[in-house]
Amino acid sequence: MTRRHVIAALVCAAIEITPELALAQKEVVQQAIAEFTTAIAGTFGDEGTLIGPTLDRMSAGLAAWDQAIQTFEARVVSESPSAPPRAAAQLHTDLGKMYAERGRLDAAVREFDAASRLNPSDPVSAYYAFHLAEKNGHDTAAQRARLTMAAAYQRVLGEGGAAKAKSSAFPIVSGADGDLPLAFPPALYARGYARLARGEHADAIAEFRRAASTDPLVVDPAARSSTMRQAASLLRRGHLAEARTILESTGTWRESAEARRILGLTYWAAGQHDKSIELFTSAIRDNEEDERSRVALARVLNARGLQADAQQALHDTIARFPDSALAHWWLGSAYADMNRLVDARHEFERASSAAITGRSQLHVTIGRLAADAGDFAAAAAAFEDAVAANPNDAAAHKLLAGVLLQQDEADASFVELVAAVLIDPLDAGAHIGIGQIHLNAGRDHEAVASLRRALELSPNDLEARYALATALMRVGDRQDAARELDRVELVQRQALSDRRRTMSYDVLKEEATLRAAEGHVETAIVLLEKAAALGVDPSVYRQLADLYEKAGRLDHAARARAMYERTRQQTPRGGATAR
Repeated sequence: MTRRHVIAALVCAAIEITPELALAQKEVVQQAIAEFTTAIAGTFGDEGTLIGPTLDRMSAGLAAWDQAIQTFEARVVSESPSAPPRAAAQLHTDLGKMYAERGRLDAAVREFDAASRLNPSDPVSAYYAFHLAEKNGHDTAAQRARLTMAAAYQRVLGEGGAAKAKSSAFPIVSGADGDLPLAFPPALYARGYARLARGEHADAIAEFRRAASTDPLVVDPAARSSTMRQAASLLRRGHLAEARTILESTGTWRESAEARRILGLTYWAAGQHDKSIELFTSAIRDNEEDERSRVALARVLNARGLQADAQQALHDTIARFPDSALAHWWLGSAYADMNRLVDARHEFERASSAAITGRSQLHVTIGRLAADAGDFAAAAAAFEDAVAANPNDAAAHKLLAGVLLQQDEADASFVELVAAVLIDPLDAGAHIGIGQIHLNAGRDHEAVASLRRALELSPNDLEARYALATALMRVGDRQDAARELDRVELVQRQALSDRRRTMSYDVLKEEATLRAAEGHVETAIVLLEKAAALGVDPSVYRQLADLYEKAGRLDHAARARAMYERTRQQTPRGGATAR
């Protein structure tokens, strides 16, 4: 053992550095980032004083986080050579998770690859090892990782109904945002957030400090005034009129573009769009570098119904700030509303690199638009970004699997679908996809197992049942195959019957509405009674009760209302009446 290893062992013995300790330090940094992100939005106008302290906390937390990782690195170097293979694999996996949380993805993948070699049965390590091997053209290593994923899938099938969903089956990467809403920084801070996304936290903090040194939220004297503090306090409590009175009474807004921006926000929140537009326009005239006012102006113009003016304001913002993710996002949204989907996708792509939260869903949106346009390579790239942003999003794994299959990358598609099953073993769609891949590859017995599980979870899926019948025929089980085909025909007949019933219901209900409007209440009642007998929608009983009351048939009305309540409680959400 080298002197370096001896020192590392002594350190680890004195202070047992665990993944949990590094996680605690990470949470300190992420909390500071969240507070900083809230501050730079400038929603209330007094947040500039918070920016410096949050950056200081970010720096201190980062130093402690890096120290925890470095100490654990030393522990891995010291302990893994002499540890049993599974224990050594766990050390590398834990270090890989630390790297992933820190944003050092290449280093994380290397650790997962090492873990996969030591413990070939670990599917998470195998997932990352597969992608590393694919990237580097190592076919043998990729197939080894694929077989590990296949074995993990068989274990899930063996668990049956006992398998449970895992919200964190995969390591949570740096900045993973789960279900957080989409958020973008001002362009002034975009470079810092881009560095954060790459795990370059120290450089990001330096960028943030440089940006803050010219931010009106920080440097405008009005933003630090007692007037602004009082107004901001009132705004946070929802007292718009009082905040507006304070801002206007002191005359601060005449001297400060930043004060006019906040005053414009108060008028916007009060629904006084014209006054808000006037104030934002004035703020921009005095400070052409005011991106916040520019984007706010575009949004108020849109709310006012002036869509063309709103789009022009966004184009003007982008001309001044080419990296304005906020402007690109809102312009893309406007294009999507106009069904200009190619233009919308391009604007979303320009915004995506700067997203603070909601990145996974933004990349999914981009991927869907690319796939709809037939650009499967671009769709795959977008869905890969979605998975990278949130590895525990089963839907993103499935979307990626779909476009990979379109490009004849069956093994990669299989790996993504198994990843989806590891996250949610009850995902029928993932089991169906795996079954289809097995079927296409001639692995018919495996296809039968996957498709049977899919149908346990989703009995009415015709695609899965027909594929199961095909697989059963191939393995020589003609009797079961015939039964599955009979079930396909039965479900198809039922679906056709349901469609006819729904169409008849719609016709009867529409005719009843017309007759009631003409004053022919008894005729309308007869039509609605026929519609109710079809059992499509319990709301028909409520309408029937109203007509009974109009006709003076109060007992019938009471029975119809009771029937409405009973059938409504028996009706599954989004489904027809339980019968």
